Amino acid sequence: MTTYIQFLLIFLFLSTVLLVTSAQTTLSNHSDREALLGLKSSITRDPSGALSSWGNGSSACTWTGVICKHAGRVSELDLRGLNLVGTISPHLGNLTALRSLYLQDNHFAGNIPSHIGRLGQPEMLNLSGNLLTGTIPSGFTNCTGLVTIDMSGNTISGDIPSSIHHLYKLQVLNIATNQLDGSIPPSIGNLSLLRTIDLHTNNLTGKIPEVL
Repeated sequence: MTTYIQFLLIFLFLSTVLLVTSAQTTLSNHSDREALLGLKSSITRDPSGALSSWGNGSSACTWTGVICKHAGRVSELDLRGLNLVGTISPHLGNLTALRSLYLQDNHFAGNIPSHIGRLGQPEMLNLSGNLLTGTIPSGFTNCTGLVTIDMSGNTISGDIPSSIHHLYKLQVLNIATNQLDGSIPPSIGNLSLLRTIDLHTNNLTGKIPEVL
C-alpha cells in the first residue's frame, strides 16, 4: 500500500508539473502572437502585402518573417527590405524568446522603444537603413547576450550609452551615419570580444579612448 501511495503521489506531482508547463507555454505563445500583432498595428504601409498572413487565426509560426523554435516560441523575426512604413512597436519587448531581429532597410520612423531592453537574450539586432530618431535607449544594454548591433543609417542622436560595457558578448557594433554626439565612452574598451566597430559620420567629439 505504501508503494502504491508513493507512486500515486509521484504521478500527481508530475501531472501537475506538466499541466503548469503546458499552461505557461500556451500563455507565452499567446504573448508572442499579441506582440507581433501589436507590431503589425503600428505599420501604416505594407506595399508588398508581406504581413497579410499575420492573423486570421493561424499560428504565428506560419507568418511571413517569423521563425519559431523551442515550444513554438518566436526566435527570429526577419522583415528586412520590405519597405514597411510605420514605427517600431514597444510590444516587441514581449518577444522574450527572440534571438534575432532584422528590421533593416525599411521606413520605420520615431524612437527606438525602450521596451527592447525586455527582449531577454537576443543575439542579433539590426535596425539599419531606416528613419529612426531619438536616442539609443539605455535599457537595451540589458540584452547582455547581444553579439551584433547595427543601427547605422538612421538619424539617431544623443550619447552612446555609458552602460554599453554590459554587452560583454558584443562582437560587432555599427552605429555609423547617425547624429550621435558626445564622446566615446572609455568603458567600450572593456568589450574584449569586440572585433568590428563603426562610428563614422556622426557628431562625436573628444579623444578616441586609448583602450581602442
